[in-house]
Amino acid sequence: MENPTVITDRQLDLLIDVVRRNYSYDFSDFGKPTMQRRVSAVMTELKSASFDELLERIAHEEDIFLKILRGLSINVTSLFREPKMFLYLRQHIFPRLASYPNIRIWSAGTSTGEEAYSLAILLQETGLADRAQIYATDFNPVIIKTAAQGKIPLKKMAEYTRNYQLSGGMHSLSRYYSTSQDHAWFEKSLKDNIVFSTHNLTTDGVINEFQLILCRNVLIYFNAEGQAKKLQLFRNSLTLNGYLCLGQSESLRYAPANLQPGSCFEAVNEELKIYQCRPANGNFKALERQNH
Repeated sequence: MENPTVITDRQLDLLIDVVRRNYSYDFSDFGKPTMQRRVSAVMTELKSASFDELLERIAHEEDIFLKILRGLSINVTSLFREPKMFLYLRQHIFPRLASYPNIRIWSAGTSTGEEAYSLAILLQETGLADRAQIYATDFNPVIIKTAAQGKIPLKKMAEYTRNYQLSGGMHSLSRYYSTSQDHAWFEKSLKDNIVFSTHNLTTDGVINEFQLILCRNVLIYFNAEGQAKKLQLFRNSLTLNGYLCLGQSESLRYAPANLQPGSCFEAVNEELKIYQCRPANGNFKALERQNH
């Protein structure tokens, strides 16, 4: 008997087509190994006898599609994840953002929102909150609803407090949340700087012009063509000299030539995967050279 959890490339293409036609979500840019693993996990969870049965259920039962959607959501996140990156933002990037009368930041693929709340805390501690707006987006509407609640399991706060301190935190992290039973709830003052909304990096376009975009550890889940499309979207969404932050497993070094450092981007800190849009005339001096 064929193992029902093994998904072939052809079956995956059929599933992508059914999802596109029935729900207007386009997963064609996702890396196939990632999708195959996630779809296999859903099949096992649902105890589907065959792939054809799963496909039929996806087409006619929205809750089954939502299980697939949740499976494809990248929900690995934490408050002040990779503290060195947030420390660099605090010390080097935010002081430069201070020159703008209005500051717009995009947390793309924000998942449950910890990155957006981290940025909101940074804005408060650098005195920029009164003229800044964070756009926190994800393609999964269920995840975005969770993020907007500002609700975090209390058991995570010890780890988050360490991250906050390593990122140069100026106060006690408890200043920014209250507790109720086994959860922490972020203060309303942080939420005031954040707009949570759905946005599909594959099918949706530019939503605003930003001075800073963070899309960390998301591109690795897409194929080369999908990565190039998303990098071009970020390039089109950045102001001149705006900043792009990628994840530790990502780099522009392997992007198409027109998007590599030395073309329309320049490395500000390659170790931390922070890049800056180059001026059209190419007259650019990287912050990394200025700061070292």
